[in-house]
Amino acid sequence: MRFTVTWIQAAQDALTDIWNNATDRQEVTDAADTIDRELAVDADFKGVPYGARWVLVEDPLVVAFTISVPDRLVTVVQVVRMN
Repeated sequence: MRFTVTWIQAAQDALTDIWNNATDRQEVTDAADTIDRELAVDADFKGVPYGARWVLVEDPLVVAFTISVPDRLVTVVQVVRMN
């Protein structure tokens, strides 16, 4: 099933901060792009459930996201750098 992937503003801002402070900007960019691609297809089978959210690791990033299957919508609500 295909999903639309969105990032709340706080997650976008956090990703921008991570990228601005990274010495490996291409890796951060590649990870964010992979996250978008992965969550766009069968998001309800990706990541690990964590309470009301799901967590997906794509080194060097970790994202928390919500899924609305009826709306086919994934919302990234948090992103952190794992290392």
